[in-house]
Amino acid sequence: MSDFDKETENFVNWVQKQFSSVSSKFEVADLRKSGEGRGLIATDNIKKGEILFELSRDHILNIDNAALTQLRSENKAELYALNQWQALIACVAYEWFLGEKSKFYHYFNRFHIVASLIMSYSFDVDHPEEIETVEQEDAEEEEVNEKESHETIIMDDHHCEDAHHEINHHHTEDEDDELSVDEDLDEAVDPVYEDTYFKSMVPLADTLNSNTSHFNATLKYEKTKLVMVADKDIPKGEQIFNIYGELPNSEILRKYGYVELPSSKFEFAELLLSSIKVYFEGLFSTKIECIKEPQASHLIECIIETIAESEYLDEEMMRESDSTIISERYEIYANGEVLIDVVLLLQILTSILQAGQSDEKWFKKITKSIERKPSPELLALINRTILKSYQLIERNSFITKSVKDYLEELIKLRLSEYPTHIIDGTYNLPEKAGAFTKKELADVVLFNEAQCLRDVIDGKFPPKNEDGNDRYITIDDDKFLKNILKRKLEQEKSKPAKKHKK
Repeated sequence: MSDFDKETENFVNWVQKQFSSVSSKFEVADLRKSGEGRGLIATDNIKKGEILFELSRDHILNIDNAALTQLRSENKAELYALNQWQALIACVAYEWFLGEKSKFYHYFNRFHIVASLIMSYSFDVDHPEEIETVEQEDAEEEEVNEKESHETIIMDDHHCEDAHHEINHHHTEDEDDELSVDEDLDEAVDPVYEDTYFKSMVPLADTLNSNTSHFNATLKYEKTKLVMVADKDIPKGEQIFNIYGELPNSEILRKYGYVELPSSKFEFAELLLSSIKVYFEGLFSTKIECIKEPQASHLIECIIETIAESEYLDEEMMRESDSTIISERYEIYANGEVLIDVVLLLQILTSILQAGQSDEKWFKKITKSIERKPSPELLALINRTILKSYQLIERNSFITKSVKDYLEELIKLRLSEYPTHIIDGTYNLPEKAGAFTKKELADVVLFNEAQCLRDVIDGKFPPKNEDGNDRYITIDDDKFLKNILKRKLEQEKSKPAKKHKK
């Protein structure tokens, strides 16, 4: 028997002794040939809702029950004053130091790299008090609604933010971990006592591999225990997958050191606000004769700032007071999925551009002071365009033709920034996981991102709704522009005609 198999056997025996319940319908399998280390394989058909295993909270490792915490009375307070990563690393290091005296010895003995163990296999587990609070709140709500109570408390969206799974088992476990530790350490800078969770090591749960497209099991948090439950029917012979979060390959690689093939279910690329600004500065300065380069820059900044401070958008889009559609980067998802924020931004910029083109004399007048202070007339135009653009897109699901065209041009510019071999058709994705170099991993990430961008210019934008219809209907620009300028035209008509001397 190889050392790998012996370590697996010892670990499985340890699990059987320590856990409250372990199903006999799966086994810990050697998946190194597919580059996945160890994983769980169903040895019998598993039904949706079946419990795969349960473990009490005293069998997960965190500062609440670590040997280091029990070593002396002062340790617990000192650990609580550290941030989550520091506290967990200290606890794990001491367990490692104890060797066979640690109750987690056969759990740790599977691993060979301490940094990989801690950074890649940890979970964020709510305090028992938090679970109890959720139980009480749920019970009160159910009593009001006269609903039956549920035994299992599944964390809501708020708690999921604190309990996203930070585990990894896609490394071959004998390999060095190449994660960027500094970035992950920065994510947990507050002291433990300010948080509502413990960063924890959860035996066996971290043996499940993750797959965003095929995950079929979920770890549920209860007051006294953690329970792994099948999310769907799992046929005999299939691997049991968890999910580490709705992450694209770029984040999976950064956090866990591997990539999913052919892609993550949650891939996206980014369109930068800085690129949008530069692009529209060029449009304003070339399409409107009275707007020169310095003015164009000030005008774009004025429009962006007015959008960011729009109380109308805050109210209509039910945004938080510090939230805005203006962001440094916008996510472009697969299959032409583009956030409404960037669509709305492009519609506003496009419509103001076209308003300037329609009457340059008037536009020159209202933008004359833009380098010092925007005129009331310009601010009125921007705010009316914000209002009408929101109504057009959000309420009526329309966009103008030029918005679609400009979006595609921006996407093409963004694509041109990717390496040539990624966008010229010569690159091919690997067919299966393996011992990839850093460059090979990066190429997979870049290819997936580029594909999201290609989807937009390959006709997948606008995307389809669930009913099969386009998310947005494209309408003529002139029709919408007349709506934008309606008030201006009415004011011009109401002005008395100038009398000319005979």
